[in-house]
Amino acid sequence: MIVALRITLPPYILAYAALNQAYGITHVWADTAVDRHIMGWEMPVTWEGVFDGAITIVGVLIANAYCKRTTAHGREMGDLVKMAVACGGMALGYLYIGAVWRCCRSCRLRSGWVST
Repeated sequence: MIVALRITLPPYILAYAALNQAYGITHVWADTAVDRHIMGWEMPVTWEGVFDGAITIVGVLIANAYCKRTTAHGREMGDLVKMAVACGGMALGYLYIGAVWRCCRSCRLRSGWVST
């Protein structure tokens, strides 16, 4: 087990270091590319990161409610199916970001369009 940890830990650390850098740069991006004015009030740039967490929590609540409902009806999803559904949800998020980018490449993004 120690050997497995030593093998998998470095790539894991590098991946999450890159991910955290990407999350950090989104504050800079939101400060320069997103119109954060809401009814005359400017939303603080740091609130941009709150939307990602809120959407994640809402997604988990929906998924848990669905899993409880299917289990109550005797049709519990297997672990691999649950993982596939989670990957599908992540893919939808990336498709959403890509669609917004494609639609708004030449204009400043308006608040409410982008969550990350």
